[in-house]
Amino acid sequence: DSSVTGVQTCALPIYLTMASATAGGVELAYQSSARAMAILEKAPAKIAIDGVELAPQMSGNVLLLPRGQHFVTLTLSK
Repeated sequence: DSSVTGVQTCALPIYLTMASATAGGVELAYQSSARAMAILEKAPAKIAIDGVELAPQMSGNVLLLPRGQHFVTLTLSK
């Protein structure tokens, strides 16, 4: 379980390799053998996974992320 400025990640198992707050959101890198989840304080304005902008897959305040090794950029709404 790890957290960075308004984002908490969880999955079993997850290996968070990097997490950093940016001026407009959060960047994180992770590796997971199952779908990962990020619990957000508010919905992201934009999300990019491995540099590709996608529509966020949300379930309430939980962002669903793909399994595997990925780099995620979240632009948080103000």
